[in-house]
Amino acid sequence: MLNVMIIPNTGNQRKGMVKVKHLSASKMSCYQACPFKFYLSYVKHEKVPTSVPLIFGREVHYMLEQFYKVNYKSEESFVNTWRYRWKKVCAGEFGYGKDPDTDEYEYELANGDKIEVILSKDIKWTLKKPMIEYFSLKKMGARILSDFYKKHVDDPKPIDIEKRFRMQWKGHTLVGVIDRVDKDLFGQNLVIDYKTDKHPPTGKAHVLHNAPQFTIYSLAFKELYGEDLDAILYYHLRSGKLYKTERYNADYEYLQRLCDHISQSIENDIFVPQYGYQCNFCDYRAPCSKYHFGKEGAMQIHEEPKNEEVEEWIWPKDQPVTVENA
Repeated sequence: MLNVMIIPNTGNQRKGMVKVKHLSASKMSCYQACPFKFYLSYVKHEKVPTSVPLIFGREVHYMLEQFYKVNYKSEESFVNTWRYRWKKVCAGEFGYGKDPDTDEYEYELANGDKIEVILSKDIKWTLKKPMIEYFSLKKMGARILSDFYKKHVDDPKPIDIEKRFRMQWKGHTLVGVIDRVDKDLFGQNLVIDYKTDKHPPTGKAHVLHNAPQFTIYSLAFKELYGEDLDAILYYHLRSGKLYKTERYNADYEYLQRLCDHISQSIENDIFVPQYGYQCNFCDYRAPCSKYHFGKEGAMQIHEEPKNEEVEEWIWPKDQPVTVENA
């Protein structure tokens, strides 16, 4: 029998103990996906390996920021900087742990030479063979940045890059970072958001037109620059295509309802898990498996749950199984 313990700060017994300092698009997305994931991440601060797609996205964003800050002499120097950073990041350096636990892999090149690659265990590799993922994303990043360099090398510098904001809106503190603020040839104000997603948002209208992230950006632009925003563009880096988003009054009404709901839920310690298929892809599967959730709130399990495989179930002879027609 599993030994369990009721967690005192995830039920009604401590309402108001968790304060909402600020909300961001990433926090909202986390809570919407699963309130208990939010609890594990932002309240308990459970440490889990960082997913490799998240690291890939961060590093590509970093390189695009550096593109406008550093005077790269050539496309080659720009891409080589990416290759160097990717190697160091995947080894656990550059902010992903000073002394990470690592694995060493030997990889044979096409010419027969063998090289060793060090990969951090603090990174959650998606594939069973992380070397394949390591080199695949290294190549993908090089292509994205090469294409970006050739397309934008002669462009004037944007108005702002990686613009941070913190603003008050409808009783909530909203924070975030805008990838790029620019003007087009006609003087229109643009906010551009870089995306490293595998697939473009074609046929996914909700991704473009209903995302709270872009609604927040439109509010932040007005707050920062005191001008009206003409367009928010979704820049799909893998394809190099731009997609225009649309904002309506209903989007701002929805954002207010969402902020109110999440803030009230957090302040009242409402972190009910949403168990389902999405759990298979959650980075918090390991810590979450140590909890059971009932009417008293979360209960922590002292022992690791066991996955017991039953090869064959033998029914009692005196209780035969019968199937009746419905």
